[in-house]
Amino acid sequence: YETNASRNTRSIVRNSQNLFNVLQSPNLRRDPDEYGTILSSSVAALAYLSKGFTRQTPPEIQEVLFETVKICLAVLQSLPEHEAVRNKCMVLLQRMIQCLKEGVLPSMPSFLALLIEHCNAEDVLDVSQLLNQLCAKFGPIAVPALDAAALPFLRKCHSLVTTISSSRNHHNDESSCNDSNNGNGGDGAAVPPHLLIEQLVIKKLTFLFLQNVVSHGATSLLLSSSNIQSLEDVLNTMNDGATSEIHDAVVKKSCVVFFRDLIDQWSGEEVGGSERESLSSPNIPRAGFLRFIYDVFLPSAMQCILQKTFNEKDAMHYRVICEVGKTLAALKLKRGHVEWEEQFVSRTLSGMVTTVVAPQPATCPSQSDVIAAFRNASNPKEMEICLKNMIAVLKNR
Repeated sequence: YETNASRNTRSIVRNSQNLFNVLQSPNLRRDPDEYGTILSSSVAALAYLSKGFTRQTPPEIQEVLFETVKICLAVLQSLPEHEAVRNKCMVLLQRMIQCLKEGVLPSMPSFLALLIEHCNAEDVLDVSQLLNQLCAKFGPIAVPALDAAALPFLRKCHSLVTTISSSRNHHNDESSCNDSNNGNGGDGAAVPPHLLIEQLVIKKLTFLFLQNVVSHGATSLLLSSSNIQSLEDVLNTMNDGATSEIHDAVVKKSCVVFFRDLIDQWSGEEVGGSERESLSSPNIPRAGFLRFIYDVFLPSAMQCILQKTFNEKDAMHYRVICEVGKTLAALKLKRGHVEWEEQFVSRTLSGMVTTVVAPQPATCPSQSDVIAAFRNASNPKEMEICLKNMIAVLKNR
């Protein structure tokens, strides 16, 4: 092992020196394609050579790898618009996360700023994987490294989706023009399926990143001075994913889990604890989040599972019901019966159930039974049964 390690270390040093020499070339900016290929190949070689150092990297080898990270940043700074350079730099960073562990974090803001600014629809997935790896590997420790990258990443995803939408509109305009020239009229132009798929994939990246932030305990990222002004936008984005924007049960489930995890983290102690705050608390982010849950998320979630396109008998859709049930149970446990009764049962639930005017089958629970069941439910399974009974009542209107 020592012989292989020494050999790999010498190779890394030699490749790093070669990279440094290439970066000094006056022709670098004149022929970015050729030099981008050279640089990306050398960075890929460094990533490959580092595979032998994942376990218990000795301090002397760590010093070499830290220098590798520095030269990789210089490569990225020289040609950030070159897709292969970005790709190989991200591969190397994923290796360094394993080799250097927390030691790589101070360098990440500089890398992420360039990667996010210059990524496109082809490699934004790689950027998201790097962000998610940082969340999963380091949790709360990763917050300083991710702080300046979170909003730019979300905005970049939104920009890419908008660009794809513009391409779709351009396609529809051309189709309408062709139809008009052919005497067919321009209505009903088909949207290219590949564009819809691209949009969906990029939207999923935003949902997955935000869920990883919360599920791995990096939630303070949302409340930092850089990001707190956009907290409501983040909540609205995840609410859209959970309840309306995408007809994908896996996405809906992930977004519902995001809210359940936030309820666990931001709703204060369980009943009897000293930290449970009221909805009028001066702790604006926490109180504002709870207000969002009661006023926006829960009504939207209830309406979502009552849509005709939502098939509660489908296995994946049923998992959404289970997650909503867990979320309701967590909210009631954390916030207490009085607030639950006032904010959910009396305001949201009663308003929905009392709109049922058609006679119900004899085997179907009554409206009062549905409300009473939610009022008395105390665990996720009971909440799940309540939701199924509510669906049985309201879908028979």
